[in-house]
Amino acid sequence: MFQQPGYRTLGTDNPLFFRRRDLAAGEPIAGSRAVKSRKGLVLSALCAAASLVGLTAGAQAQGVTNGGFESGSVAPWFPTGDSQLAVSADARSGSFSGRISGRTQFWNAPNQTVTSEIVSGRSYEFAVWVKLEQPSADPVAITLRIVDGGGERFVRVAQAAVPANEWRRVAGTSAISLFGSASTIQFYVEGPPAGVSYLIDDASITALDGYDWLERANEGIEANRKRDLAITVVDQYGTPRDDATVSIDQRSRDFRFGSALAASELGNPSYRQFFLDHFNMATPENAWKWRQIEFFQGFENYQNADAFRDFCVQNGILIHGHNVLWAVDQFVPDWVRNLTGANLQNAVDDRIESVVGRYEGLVDAWDVNNEMLHGSFFESRLGGGFRASLFNDVAAIETEAPLFVNDYSILTGSRLEDYLIQINDLLDAGAAVHGVGVQGHYNQPVDPFTLRAQLDRIASVGLPIRVTEYDYARTGASDAERAESLETMYRVAFSHPSVEAISLWGYWAGRHWRGADAALVEMDWTVNEVGLRLGELLDEWSTHDSGRPSAGVLEARVFHGEHDVLVTHDGGSAQAEAVAAVPPGEGTVELTVELGVPTCGPLDVAGPAGQLDATDAQVFVDELLAGSDRVEIDGDGSHTAFDLIEALRSSGVGCP
Repeated sequence: MFQQPGYRTLGTDNPLFFRRRDLAAGEPIAGSRAVKSRKGLVLSALCAAASLVGLTAGAQAQGVTNGGFESGSVAPWFPTGDSQLAVSADARSGSFSGRISGRTQFWNAPNQTVTSEIVSGRSYEFAVWVKLEQPSADPVAITLRIVDGGGERFVRVAQAAVPANEWRRVAGTSAISLFGSASTIQFYVEGPPAGVSYLIDDASITALDGYDWLERANEGIEANRKRDLAITVVDQYGTPRDDATVSIDQRSRDFRFGSALAASELGNPSYRQFFLDHFNMATPENAWKWRQIEFFQGFENYQNADAFRDFCVQNGILIHGHNVLWAVDQFVPDWVRNLTGANLQNAVDDRIESVVGRYEGLVDAWDVNNEMLHGSFFESRLGGGFRASLFNDVAAIETEAPLFVNDYSILTGSRLEDYLIQINDLLDAGAAVHGVGVQGHYNQPVDPFTLRAQLDRIASVGLPIRVTEYDYARTGASDAERAESLETMYRVAFSHPSVEAISLWGYWAGRHWRGADAALVEMDWTVNEVGLRLGELLDEWSTHDSGRPSAGVLEARVFHGEHDVLVTHDGGSAQAEAVAAVPPGEGTVELTVELGVPTCGPLDVAGPAGQLDATDAQVFVDELLAGSDRVEIDGDGSHTAFDLIEALRSSGVGCP
């Protein structure tokens, strides 16, 4: 987590800071922001970094006045503190940019008032291009100073590491909520250490919410999660049949709906059953972590880890492996923190061989080095190439399952751009990174417009996305509010073509890391409104349909997965079953089901079955002359007219 001097952070997933000045609320600020000390409180999850190239369709450009400095002057921008702001000919686009210099504090920054651009309750992207004039990279942030009925606060809406002497776009999204009306909203570009001069260009504010998100999400679900299925019904003679009813019932999903699962609770029947009723993918909450398996060096205990594996295998549950290593110091086993050099590398190698080798071929995916944005324990000790090598070492053992990065402050913070930089750096280094995991520990309602923009931006790296750890808890939040938030998350994510999984980080009040306020099931196993909403969504996104063929074909649009198909002849005299596998893809999946329709006796030898006509007589005679055993009716072993006579005598009763 990027943390400026004088800040402190509360919570685990929101690097957004509330900063105070020693001023009365609403006191005007002229050309400086003489802030000498700031106390920080994490704001609610208002924003996260978003699209670098292009915005979600429907976005409406609002603009920043003179955002590209093409007027040839800096107005209405002005500097804070003792810094100086001037126009520069070193431009990212056009002829000019703005250059800030003489900075004595990290918060000395170019800024301008944008009060008229922001409407409470709307969602925006904030963006700017930045170039540092120094030999090393530093983080740069976009911060909003808001003065409204709640006083003064500073909200970080974007953050990214900007390399030296190279233009880099810093962008983030935010759903803005004001207390009453705002008297002042200012747009700051700040963050590098004191003394660092930098350039800014092409600053912008763009509204993201210029469309009906629910309509667009449902259209995306229809387009991205369903496929056409054509079921042809024929009788035993290959004749298409319309005199039947076809039922389609989904038996399994292609999309992964999952949850973290506590191995220690698998002995609880209610805990197990809720999981089995709702999910097809499980993440070991703690049981597979290094600290839990090898608390003391050389003494591995896989009892809980194997119990988790056995439950999943026995019930056909996909396993999202979590995790091989954890990059954050405090989650590294104590004994490992005392190792250095070759001893540390050997311990890492042993860990990979042990846990990845033990479950090789059984996992659907692995989180390889958890939360690398927030920790660098192994890399700082084993060198800059460690991360890429780690992914490749895991891939050498687990050759089938995709390997994921996984981190927070992406959907609920300002680190999205940093995350994408990290992922692209790994890919450029040849790392076997196959997917992007994004946590989502919310404490404010999910905003559909920012979420969609974030997912679009993440998708730009060209890898599948998994929402790995969703939950929502806020003091005072009703179950109805939490249910709406869950539906927004699930509907937007499920509609996005790059998302392949959504996983909760727990569901039962007795085993949720954020307590009962985040649960879907109460302590007494009553399913609350949030859990009921999840069930309703899963029902909505499951195919259960029936109809009658036309010209022998029933056409249906079904969710990706496997479907039980039951064909019942009119009157119930015959049935046929089949399984339709409908994977993601283009085109129509075709399935032919043969229905054994009752015949009209031995003369009924040609389609359609159950009807007698001249064709049956002609085919019978042709086969009689050919010596076909099928028309040897009287049992004397010869093929004569007596077979035809017997067929005529015993056929046709009750048939058209």
